[in-house]
Amino acid sequence: MAITNIILILVVIAAAVYFIFYNIQKKKNAEVEIQIDVDDKTYTIQKMIEFVKKRLDEITKINLYDIGLSEEELKRRKNKKYALKKALKGCTYGDVNDKKYVKELIFDLLEKEYGVTESNISKAIPFDIPSLLTPQDKFDILIFMYKKEFGYEALTELIKK
Repeated sequence: MAITNIILILVVIAAAVYFIFYNIQKKKNAEVEIQIDVDDKTYTIQKMIEFVKKRLDEITKINLYDIGLSEEELKRRKNKKYALKKALKGCTYGDVNDKKYVKELIFDLLEKEYGVTESNISKAIPFDIPSLLTPQDKFDILIFMYKKEFGYEALTELIKK
């Protein structure tokens, strides 16, 4: 009876090791980036917001131990994940550096993964047809231009003018 139990235990352990190894290999070979189907609705503000939310959620909630990274790469990714989580918390409280970090990350996601360029951004915000811009769009453009020139005093200068 004891030999039978030992053989059964070894079979169960071998099956568990094979299952774990198979899952690790499957996750290691899985592609993180997905191909985005481009159509008329691709470059809308709402679609881009959904994409950014989904990607930020993926980045912050991914289990780095499951994808079989080297120790150095694991450490690097853990630090990036921690920095992003910290920045997402900090930017809600007004930390300028955290806001800058999150904005740069969103810019990179939209440019490199989503494929936003100067030519197709006009589908979301009609810069080339000013009459189609909403008052909010016009204000955002003005405050952006003033921030380039006056920094933190942009709103004050805009109000003065």
